[in-house]
Amino acid sequence: MSKIKVKSKISGKNTQTVLTNCLGIKKDNLITYKDNDALVNILITNDTITIKRENSLKQIKLLFKANEKCFGTYFIKDLYMDINIFTKTKYIKKFDNKLIINYQLYMNDVYSDEFVYSLEWSDL
Repeated sequence: MSKIKVKSKISGKNTQTVLTNCLGIKKDNLITYKDNDALVNILITNDTITIKRENSLKQIKLLFKANEKCFGTYFIKDLYMDINIFTKTKYIKKFDNKLIINYQLYMNDVYSDEFVYSLEWSDL
């Protein structure tokens, strides 16, 4: 397990770009960091990326496989409501200390937006 410096960026065609710079932990293929009030876990395997994001209001789990449709979960805690979500991943680029995912997000079978998510990390 090692402490790392994390930089993330998510930008959508119809949404504002969000940047994060923080500290995190990397253990094997799992990266964990706190983004404002949300705990973020990113599991990187050979062909799948899993991003889990949770705070006091919601819990989101997104799955990504290149050129595939993957189902995830979006749970709104105070309403006890599940929203059906899935991603259509256009591409995944993995480097030693960087990850880029281009995907479309659908909520309740309705197109939401197309995003590019990038994550970079370095040892402290």
